[in-house]
Amino acid sequence: MTALSELLADKTAIKKLPSSFGLLRNLKTVSLSGCKGQSSKSWMSRFSSWILPKGSNAINLLPSSVSGLCYLTRLVLSDCNLSEGGIPIDLGSLSSLKTLNLSRNNFHNLPRCIGRLPKLNALWLSKCTSLQSITELPTSLRSLIADGCTSMERLSIQSIQKSSPFFSLARCHKLVEIQGLESLESTPSIHMEGCYNLANDFRKSLLQFLFKGDGRCASLPPDSEIPNWFSLQKIGSSISFHVPTHSVGEIQGLLVWATYTTKEESDMMIIGAPYAIIKNKTKGHQDTFVPTFYATHVTCEDNSCVWRIPLKRYQFVMESGDEIESIIVGEEIKVKKCGIHLLVNEPDVLVEYGTMVQQVDFDTASAKDGKIVCAKRVRDDNEAGTSTPNEEKFPKRLRIEFEAQE
Repeated sequence: MTALSELLADKTAIKKLPSSFGLLRNLKTVSLSGCKGQSSKSWMSRFSSWILPKGSNAINLLPSSVSGLCYLTRLVLSDCNLSEGGIPIDLGSLSSLKTLNLSRNNFHNLPRCIGRLPKLNALWLSKCTSLQSITELPTSLRSLIADGCTSMERLSIQSIQKSSPFFSLARCHKLVEIQGLESLESTPSIHMEGCYNLANDFRKSLLQFLFKGDGRCASLPPDSEIPNWFSLQKIGSSISFHVPTHSVGEIQGLLVWATYTTKEESDMMIIGAPYAIIKNKTKGHQDTFVPTFYATHVTCEDNSCVWRIPLKRYQFVMESGDEIESIIVGEEIKVKKCGIHLLVNEPDVLVEYGTMVQQVDFDTASAKDGKIVCAKRVRDDNEAGTSTPNEEKFPKRLRIEFEAQE
């Protein structure tokens, strides 16, 4: 038994693992999904069962100590009727653990010991419907899957130090905000379909943060509409334009937005994630920009996805006068509207969602075909009046409006 490296016992009749389990040093994978365990028979447990909801009793499926599992990399305890008391206190000492699945359990709060796991990359908490908040995540975490945590109101990611993390938070109906989003070094990939309760201030900051990203893709909260400062918008799944002639800098990137719905009526479906195809029809080449997530949750209501595409990183050439076409593709979706905004000289896109974007102080010549209207020394209402020291925080940027080609 000491040489055992995998224990796969999903949906078996195991009630409680023996204390010697913690001594199996060569174990690398343990999967006990669906093993409901054995409820504690202590008088405190029985008293708790009278005042707590059914199914919330502490479960003693695991032994009290697991510190001997020094090579364990994957632990699956989904649907095991666990609450906070069912997680060994020394779980945080598992120095090799990379994947932990605690989905469909009865936590109200995430056990603190999980935040001490030094190498944890992926944490699954899907359908933990009693979970009210998630805090103290491991610094090493790259992926958090918490779909269907219908009681969760707040998520704190301030401790995460890894770049480009992935968060799946679909159907977290009570979620108000994600704390620490601005502290991430790079833009995450994020799912927020069905998150109807987000605070307005958080919605604004979320869009600001995503638009400063580095080629990532995000599925946005419901009712997210293409901002009116997106220079080019069109009904349907494709949009074409000619690269404008302008006097300041070069085009560094694209913001591509798609609003779509399911082809079939459904409250919630999981489908392949939509992707964007960008064609330079003048030069005869194209690139496909696929999200880092392979599936997404969609409803029959409007869903939105946005890409930020840095051209130099993908070596996509786009010069003045080139005809560019953007196509949004998805097997089971119907794209209702798409939009494109050009980023010039990598400006910060500081916007207030639903209001006018901060405008530019550049003089720009119109293109010969008359399809470009350039704003000249326009300021939004926040800048009107006397200047203030805060003006330094709002960089100048170029705003170019297009007419879509029919």
